[in-house]
Amino acid sequence: MDDLDDGHTDHDTGMDDPDDGHTDHDTGMDDPDDGHTDHDTGMDDPNDGHTDHDTGMDDPDDGHTDHDTGMDDPDDGHTDHDTGMDDPDDGHTDHDTGMDDPDDGHTDHDTGSSTIAPPPTNADQATLDAYVSAIRAQPEAHVHDMDSDKMGEHMAAMDLVPRYGASHIAVSDGNWFDSNTWYSGEVPGDDARVLIPEGISVTYDDQSDARLFTVRVDGELDFATDTDSRMVFDTMVVSPSGHLVIGTEDGPVAKDVSVELVIANNGPIDVDWDPMLLSRGIISHGDASIHGAEKDSHEKVSEDPMAGDDTLVFDEIPLGWEIGDTIVVAGTDYDGHKWDNAIRDIRLYESEDEARVITGINGNTIELDRPLEHDHDAPRDDLHTSVANYTRNVLIETENAELVDISERGHVMFMHSDDVDVRYAEFHELGRTDKSEPSQQVSDFDTIAPDSNVQGRYSLHLHRTGVDDLDNPAMVVGNAVWGSPGWGFVHHDSNAILDNNASFDTFGAGYVAETGNETGAWTDNIAILAQGVSWAEPKNTSILDADTFDTGRGGDGFWFQGRLVSATDNIAASVNTGFVYFHRGGDGRTENFDAALFEFSDALWNDDAVKPSTPSIREFSGNESFAAREGLHIVKDNPNQGHDVWSTLDDFTAWNVVSGAHLEYTSHYLLEDFDLIGKEGVTFSRPEAGISVGTNSSEIVILNSSIDGFETGIDLLKSFNSVAEQGDEHNYVVIDTDITNVANEYENYDPAQDRILSAEDLQDVQPELNFDQPLIYDGITVAINGTKTDTIGEEEFPGGTDNFDIDRFDVTNHVETEGFWTTSDGQSYFIVDLYFSDRTSGDVYFESHPVFVSESTANELGNPHSVRYGDAVNNGEQDIVLTNGTLFAGDRILEEPVAATPQTGSMHAKTQHDEMIVDSMDDMDHMIQAHTDGDASAPIVPDATQIWEAITHDQGVWDEQETPQDEDPMEQIAA
Repeated sequence: MDDLDDGHTDHDTGMDDPDDGHTDHDTGMDDPDDGHTDHDTGMDDPNDGHTDHDTGMDDPDDGHTDHDTGMDDPDDGHTDHDTGMDDPDDGHTDHDTGMDDPDDGHTDHDTGSSTIAPPPTNADQATLDAYVSAIRAQPEAHVHDMDSDKMGEHMAAMDLVPRYGASHIAVSDGNWFDSNTWYSGEVPGDDARVLIPEGISVTYDDQSDARLFTVRVDGELDFATDTDSRMVFDTMVVSPSGHLVIGTEDGPVAKDVSVELVIANNGPIDVDWDPMLLSRGIISHGDASIHGAEKDSHEKVSEDPMAGDDTLVFDEIPLGWEIGDTIVVAGTDYDGHKWDNAIRDIRLYESEDEARVITGINGNTIELDRPLEHDHDAPRDDLHTSVANYTRNVLIETENAELVDISERGHVMFMHSDDVDVRYAEFHELGRTDKSEPSQQVSDFDTIAPDSNVQGRYSLHLHRTGVDDLDNPAMVVGNAVWGSPGWGFVHHDSNAILDNNASFDTFGAGYVAETGNETGAWTDNIAILAQGVSWAEPKNTSILDADTFDTGRGGDGFWFQGRLVSATDNIAASVNTGFVYFHRGGDGRTENFDAALFEFSDALWNDDAVKPSTPSIREFSGNESFAAREGLHIVKDNPNQGHDVWSTLDDFTAWNVVSGAHLEYTSHYLLEDFDLIGKEGVTFSRPEAGISVGTNSSEIVILNSSIDGFETGIDLLKSFNSVAEQGDEHNYVVIDTDITNVANEYENYDPAQDRILSAEDLQDVQPELNFDQPLIYDGITVAINGTKTDTIGEEEFPGGTDNFDIDRFDVTNHVETEGFWTTSDGQSYFIVDLYFSDRTSGDVYFESHPVFVSESTANELGNPHSVRYGDAVNNGEQDIVLTNGTLFAGDRILEEPVAATPQTGSMHAKTQHDEMIVDSMDDMDHMIQAHTDGDASAPIVPDATQIWEAITHDQGVWDEQETPQDEDPMEQIAA
């Protein structure tokens, strides 16, 4: 069926819409007035400039060989589709070869469309005519065949800029403003639909007021770095083969040069042309390189600026700051949404952030265009406000943004390609997803209107660029976002580095990791002012129901839907919540990820579909929030983690805030070196708790922290939704934490359950696990119940309400990948690595433990007739031996703690384990010394080379030694 309202007639409908500007494929009819003959008509129009596809005949005079003729014309400049052969001399590999070039730094898109070689220099008119005809007739690439959503987005972008609709086609490398560059012989002007074909590079080096309609880049569009330039357009699409270049890392735009890309104010978007509201902006599906002049995005003042001051003092002037730059001095006090007794309602109180222009620079002092109106003082001498710079010499902006409706603003989307390197550019008044109103995915709308509040149209949006290639992240460095009705920097289903960027006045949030599977790092960024819909907590500002997944609406600095993005040295000011980790709802909108993306993947049993809420937070260190309702907020959908790799959050500073940090529905946290200072209380806005723990929380340690000026220092709420979980499972520990100037040091403190300690109470021990009974797999689960001993002392393992049992699915996967062994007396077992953390250092360890398989299940292992265990790998016979008090299974040490090293990728537990054993051998001096003294019962400890050779050659190093058995552990099991 065809949706008559979507602006085009679908292929293969059997019907033709005479008003959509083209005749549909396979209609069986031909419209002689549409400028082309339809595919598969069975007839050929000799006057339309090309021979129809699949006619069974080839016109040798039309400049190209028809598709699927079964023959290839060696003289037409390209190899025909689906010939089954590749011409190594034509400059490209034909599509659908099934091969990938491993040296190009990324996996090729399955484009399905061949490159058409550009005409030679000084080509005659006939050659140019033939080239342009071939370009116009070139079919769109077929990409993302395995992902229908991505395929749909790709085709929607390409449908905005069809090749056959181009009014100006570049036919040679050259200058944009040289008429010889263009087939039409004229430089593109108003309403032009520009196409730069693959293989052609065009340089843009002038300031133009021509109002282009569309620009499609299949080749390369290169903006000059030594000359001012300006381009105005409605929509720019960079295809998978295209390259948008506005400076490079080695050749950035010179600091005295400006490049402006202006997204035109063209009124409401035509939904017949663009039914996904994807246009009106830059949509880059190919390579993007944007490099302005280097500039530091923000810096701390060295002296508090006060009302009436017209200068700012720094330790030194930040890199790249110039006279004429627009800066913002972050306010240090913010009431946000607060009750106003005069109107008997809650209203928004404006922030005290102040935008100014630099008029002079003298030494370490900056002069402002006008005096400040507010005091920007801090509660301690070692704390100061931040100043951010929002001027860049590469500018992408909405034209006359103050005059356009939100739904008519521009946006920037880097889509489906991680070949993105954007540095030192300004994104001014962009984005049209409005977080002040409910928004939905485009597919959720029954009918699309020009003002439909579609999600995904943001200021700078990394849209599904991929998380598989961890070594080649998208780079977003030193950029500025000024003004957005939704989000500023959006990191969506992508591996990316966001470093030293600045956002200002982004309604919903400054920075967002959108779907939970994002990887990479956010470092040294600043978010100033996010208004939000209210000052409620994140779950109450989000819309989570069967039809809508609309988060990041509360006015937050940094919003993490997942936990795999490292966050260090970031600053949030004048926001509702500084940093939010939110793992709830989803309605299928969050993205699971492969455990290989987590640094301790074996702790997640190498699952290929891990929920975003499952791993520990990768890194949270050195971050700061001030002039906010709350500094940090963490909430999950389930209090349990399923593993004992703790989240360590350290060196967090929050000042002039109502609440310092809040955690709920979560467990296994070390909060270390938190420095929290409450705001000065005013009517209807008073400080609450420095750290508060909410419902369904357990296993939280607060260490070496400072809490000052709140109503309550620490609130240790004890509440579980499940009656079965009520009890003493919370395990809250506070160590060496100073609480000052509060009405109540603790709320909900229970000395029978909570522990308040000092460093003198801690133990100097190596953390370890202990199990009273051997681990048994009964065909359903492996029950994990024991104790953990660490620097705090002994506790149950798992701790809190968590459950670390290994289920049948994970066992099946494990014996298929790691295999199982059988002892000489017929007992089957496999080996698992159990991960655990020290609660005061956050250091992660693991121990290898044998799991013995029940007889009925053991008979199925590796049995080809077993549906469940037929693919289990039989590693052969191997006894477990006890030597000098240490258990060995072949060359593997069992039940000894080993410091775990963070890894990402495909390195599995055994290889990692054995390599770490080499590093831990120094801790086994008693064994080495025993061997040196000639103790025959001690095994000879192999060196690193022996272990590596054993691993890579699949042989056990101890098997070559005579290893005496003190006793057989199997006898203990039998007993």
